[in-house]
Amino acid sequence: MARAPIYNIKLSVRSLSESISFYKRVFNKLGFNNATYWNNDPYENADTWTFSNGRVYLELQEVSEDHHKSEFDCRRTGLYRIEFLAESKQQVDEFHQHLLENRVDIIRGPEKMYEGYIGEDDSWYAVYFKDINGIIFGFVFTPKDIE
Repeated sequence: MARAPIYNIKLSVRSLSESISFYKRVFNKLGFNNATYWNNDPYENADTWTFSNGRVYLELQEVSEDHHKSEFDCRRTGLYRIEFLAESKQQVDEFHQHLLENRVDIIRGPEKMYEGYIGEDDSWYAVYFKDINGIIFGFVFTPKDIE
């Protein structure tokens, strides 16, 4: 079976300008430096800002306030969390410092997680944080390759 790496992630945001500012500040550390603005995206008929790290596109599109009646919640249908894979524990620690410097809402970590649940060799070292729209992101190091 062929692998299917993530190519594109599209997120609905409350304020495009505030989200662009947040993502430029925080996600540049993950290599998301290239950005394109689509005035009136032809598919959704809305303004869209697209970031890329050379492998994955991360699109932001503003939606009306009624679309966001409540915070994101894992018990509701829809996006709950996105995780990026780190190359080392040190990389997670450096990213954590970057989050602190940018006053990002850190939910958990950095810490070793799932030890004893998956097996000691499979444990994760991760930091989790929220963007300004309440979407949860993780930056995770696991010593085992993901299959």
